[in-house]
Amino acid sequence: MLKTKIAIILFLTSFYVKAQNIDKDFMWLSDNNDGVKQITISKNDKIGIIQNFNRNGKPYFIKNSEFNGDKVFAVWYFQWDNENNMKSLTFAHSNVGVEIEIYSSDKKTNKTYTYLTKETENFVNNVDDLEFNEFSYLDEIKQINDTISLLKSKSYTDLLKRKKYLLAETFLNDKQKEISSKTYNFKKKVESTSSTKYQDNKIIVDYSNNTFGIKNSTIKEIDSEGNLISEISGDNSTKYSYQNKKLTEKLISEKGKVISRTTYIYKDNLLIQEIYEDVQSGSKYVDKYEYNEREKLSLKTTNRDDGESEYKYEYVYW
Repeated sequence: MLKTKIAIILFLTSFYVKAQNIDKDFMWLSDNNDGVKQITISKNDKIGIIQNFNRNGKPYFIKNSEFNGDKVFAVWYFQWDNENNMKSLTFAHSNVGVEIEIYSSDKKTNKTYTYLTKETENFVNNVDDLEFNEFSYLDEIKQINDTISLLKSKSYTDLLKRKKYLLAETFLNDKQKEISSKTYNFKKKVESTSSTKYQDNKIIVDYSNNTFGIKNSTIKEIDSEGNLISEISGDNSTKYSYQNKKLTEKLISEKGKVISRTTYIYKDNLLIQEIYEDVQSGSKYVDKYEYNEREKLSLKTTNRDDGESEYKYEYVYW
């Protein structure tokens, strides 16, 4: 039961960040999808992810079928305005149901609104009596294969009947850069705050989470070309190296000791190998990439402790 509660806490506190950043690892989104209508990703010849894009190269519907574990299904539905700004994001998952975020912005502030889910309300109001039926939404999410079936699903329509509240505010300076932010719970109480300061080649972010008593400061160093070259937070640091504007190495350290190294190898301006080394254990993993005639990723081969896997990418173009 404790593990389940922790899982819910982590999901509820991280969803806002995931939504805003469109987590690329989890959804396997590439950086450039211009001209692409659909991408189908198969793992060892089993279809796992289907991504759909509009004519501007923006994702609008994605389904993940068990790429992240047995019985784990997820869908994302994006809405964009005429200037390619995200208006809303709907996320549905086989064990947490449906979440909706709605975005609005002006010159000084970006706001995020969400609907109060039953799970969130139960968790905040009565932690001790919280019951959580893992994969309780499995059958429903498995059947959602497009925007129409999502918008007609019971979990989606039920959520629209619930309370909508302000989840987050991001405050901007005259250059449209973030200077501070706040997140709120449905009782209008501040849950976390952050402030961002810009100094020549440095960005300093101070973060505080009232719910969990977390405070930290992150210092990011930027080179003259705008590349992130280091991040330092407490005892942890990450350093990045570049060549010809391409990331070539990432070093992660703890208390001044390197714990991992990732090396990036390119050919004809395309990434062909990503080599991860765990310095402490001596483990080494190599990801290999192949591309089609349009220089789109066609095959990714990964090597892990549990063996080798092949991810094939098939495209439909506009």
